[in-house]
Amino acid sequence: VLFVGIAAWQMRSGANPAIANSTAITAEQLEDQYGVRLDVVGLIASGGLLELKFQVTDADKATALFGAPEDMPVLAVEDSDRVLRTPNGMKHSLTILDGASYFFLYANVANSVHEGSQVAFVVNGVRIPHLTVMK
Repeated sequence: VLFVGIAAWQMRSGANPAIANSTAITAEQLEDQYGVRLDVVGLIASGGLLELKFQVTDADKATALFGAPEDMPVLAVEDSDRVLRTPNGMKHSLTILDGASYFFLYANVANSVHEGSQVAFVVNGVRIPHLTVMK
């Protein structure tokens, strides 16, 4: 009963499971440790999609971050329990190259994100919080 009560309280307080089960690092640490530089999180397609752009600065380090195709990166909407995922069935199989630029697309489910919203990029237990969505 106590566990159920705590879980219900976390959901009401906006706790996001993708955020709770990950370790926060800075964008600088992401580049130093994993060879990935985040470029932008932007609304496209009249606000119906979010695009996350990034560049690989060290392919050897980036391979550890992106791992298996079933470990798709998500965008966790901060101050809510919403987690935006790539479309069902889409799996990534990146050929990771030094200096290459990549992107992921996410459906803006229920218009959860607006210009200025804060999201966290989460992949394989690593989280880069407080990314501001641009238009």
